[in-house]
Amino acid sequence: MKTWLRLILVVTTVGGGFAGVILNTAAIQSWFKGQRNIEWLPIMLFLALNVFVMASGLIFVQDPHKTRPLAVGLGLQIPRISSSFLVYAFSTGLQFALGVHASTTETGGTAVTLDWTGITLGTTETFDIFHRHPLGLGINFWALAMLVLLWRSARVTVPVTRHATSSHVEPRLENTVN
Repeated sequence: MKTWLRLILVVTTVGGGFAGVILNTAAIQSWFKGQRNIEWLPIMLFLALNVFVMASGLIFVQDPHKTRPLAVGLGLQIPRISSSFLVYAFSTGLQFALGVHASTTETGGTAVTLDWTGITLGTTETFDIFHRHPLGLGINFWALAMLVLLWRSARVTVPVTRHATSSHVEPRLENTVN
């Protein structure tokens, strides 16, 4: 794996995951200080996701061959979902997302719009259930690109070095006369 790719993956997962843990910890502290309007489900969901992404980056630092947790962490950051049932968006480190949203106009027609988030540095978290949101789907192209590059670099075969087989040789004792 190229050094630049490994460093970008480490910075965005460990750094972005850590930033998300800090943000969610601050939200939990606000809840304990009496601001009870904060809901627990999104806080705990994104706290767990950020801890997972941060841990997957640290596992990757420890052993660059263990890429499965990192791939799962990146995969969780790719989809952007918006509906009247569920709204979900999650990214750590960096985001470059594009989405398509369909909404009903005042005349009863349907309007389709493109939603471009631009480049966002840091942690982005959106979660909502059972509220009216326009129907839409999107993709975080940064996470998708990192996942593809990770997959391609893991597929590169490393030449296997074979150790010369040695036959077992008994030590030879020589008789020495003093």
